[in-house]
Amino acid sequence: MKNLSCIPFAFSCLLLSASCIEEKLDACPPQGGNVAVTLRVERFQTRPPYRPSDLEPEFAERIHSLDYLLYAEGRLIGQGRADDIRAADGNSYLFRLDTLPFGNYRLAFAANAAPRMMAGTTDAPELRYIVYQGEKGADDHFRADLPFEVTCPCRNEFEAVLRRVYGVTRFRFENLPAEIASVEVSLDNVGERMPLCGDPDRPCEVARRIPVTDMAARADGTYTLGTFCTLPGMKTAWRLKLYSDDGPSPVYDRMVTDMLNIECNQLTELTARFKEDGLREEIEFSVDVDTTWDGSNEGGGEVVLK
Repeated sequence: MKNLSCIPFAFSCLLLSASCIEEKLDACPPQGGNVAVTLRVERFQTRPPYRPSDLEPEFAERIHSLDYLLYAEGRLIGQGRADDIRAADGNSYLFRLDTLPFGNYRLAFAANAAPRMMAGTTDAPELRYIVYQGEKGADDHFRADLPFEVTCPCRNEFEAVLRRVYGVTRFRFENLPAEIASVEVSLDNVGERMPLCGDPDRPCEVARRIPVTDMAARADGTYTLGTFCTLPGMKTAWRLKLYSDDGPSPVYDRMVTDMLNIECNQLTELTARFKEDGLREEIEFSVDVDTTWDGSNEGGGEVVLK
């Protein structure tokens, strides 16, 4: 009986001890962390992996708008537009997200793309598209796709590079005959839409008719055309038409080559060299890649859907 009388007292001490231990624990341990993504922009005619010199020196000079989609476990949980792009300093912009629960996420970015240019759904970055506009004076558009995981209750830091969705084709005409009033160039089997992740789709033809006077006003007598890249598994054809007046009938019409591959963020130069007797002699054509370029883009062309 003497020993049994100690049990209630010992049990009370045990409860008191447990209560003291519980008070020392954090009642709400961190369940997530903040996210900071350092964004940079690729320079023209560069490819990953990037060297520091392959990135634009001034982020705000190249990017004027930035839209984002945020996914968690494959489901869209947030979207919006960054409102402080002009505050970017130097070659990077710090994109921030408030506390996210621990887990796997994905961020998709579209830069310099107006809402009217976007199509598809927001169910996945592969289903959200930048649509080719074919406008003169076309802006540069960029995209990025970043999978990441939040694992730390501190600031989780990541990096991504905004990549250009266009390839540029420069047309050069040497010794163009005096009787030619305008030149029409066309490229086919380039994409009409570019997803925020993946390859372009929907083949289209991009064509533009250029008055010779417009080309003569340029120091190098060239014209550049920005398009999405050639569709996977296909080749792009270059067709050249020459006109002697403003009418619809060309005096020369030829498919120069059907073996081009237009690459995003790369330059293809197509040259037509005319001899002394003009159209009475064979025109010499050449195709060059990885040539130099000053970054100017005269824009797009009329889109001809197939």
